[in-house]
Amino acid sequence: MGILWKISKWYNRYQFLMWIIGILTAIATPLVGYASYLLSANNQHAELLSDSPEYADETTTSNLLQWLTGQAQGYGRLLGIIAVLGILVIVFCIVFTIINWIGRRTKVSGVDEAEEQQEKGRRQAAEDDRYDDYGQSREYD
Repeated sequence: MGILWKISKWYNRYQFLMWIIGILTAIATPLVGYASYLLSANNQHAELLSDSPEYADETTTSNLLQWLTGQAQGYGRLLGIIAVLGILVIVFCIVFTIINWIGRRTKVSGVDEAEEQQEKGRRQAAEDDRYDDYGQSREYD
């Protein structure tokens, strides 16, 4: 039993680690892409300031949501699509984890599975008391 406990403990750690890595990947990748977009936009703005200051005032950078949805000009569209898909996957994982937890905890009828197992054990014990080892009724004993 000790080995099963250790395997279960390591599996739970692995599952937690995969959740953390998935969240970091889905959030950090778009943020790194957005940061590089801001740096390139800042560099373009600095170049325009030295060449033609009147055009530099007209340049603007888009916010994170515009960049993620691909409304910003540049190479952020692919990372934005990946970010939106990653966020959707995280939301689905959270929803299905909650549904799974509720499903393990209760049935559709609202009966707790642990209580139902105990009740089955009680019914089986009562049934065992009514019959002997050969299946004969004990009503004549």
